[in-house]
Amino acid sequence: MSALSIFETAQWQPHLNIPAPWHDWLTFTGSLSQRLQDTFQSLSVKLISQQWQPALLSEQKQLGIPEQQSAFIREVILCVCQQPVIYARTVIPAFTGLLSCQPLLSLDTEPLGKLLFTHASSKRNPNFQYAHFSHEQLQALPMPSTIAHSAINQDCWGRQSVFIINQRQLAVSELFLPTIFSLQQLT
Repeated sequence: MSALSIFETAQWQPHLNIPAPWHDWLTFTGSLSQRLQDTFQSLSVKLISQQWQPALLSEQKQLGIPEQQSAFIREVILCVCQQPVIYARTVIPAFTGLLSCQPLLSLDTEPLGKLLFTHASSKRNPNFQYAHFSHEQLQALPMPSTIAHSAINQDCWGRQSVFIINQRQLAVSELFLPTIFSLQQLT
């Protein structure tokens, strides 16, 4: 199973019975990077990739991307105390004109939330989609070589949302890895 197939086969739904430990994180509408920084006093972003590539079929439908058109896709792992806590995938369609926003293309290891939650015209569509992922599925996630897949040994939940900047859309998918709770118990 590839990382892309995880997202393609996910059963994204607007309402699920999300277990209590996950609910608080999944329904949080503010900046996750700021919340992680505030909660753990630590945050780093490991860049997996940022490049032009075909969007997944579900992303094409979500954002209205023509089938033949590539999108700018950024994949990162948000880490706290060097532990992976969130996998994030951002999809920016070419036709939106958002790519003229140079900071979006050059984030590298900066958190996306730093830009989205400070941009004057940015707002998040409040209609989240949620999905459950087994730990077997998570083994296909791309990880930087410094992070072992064995650190991800439990199921997790994810969410998708759409941000609108200057009336143009981009999508963000976030998988909340179980390590977030073990680290939270230490705070």
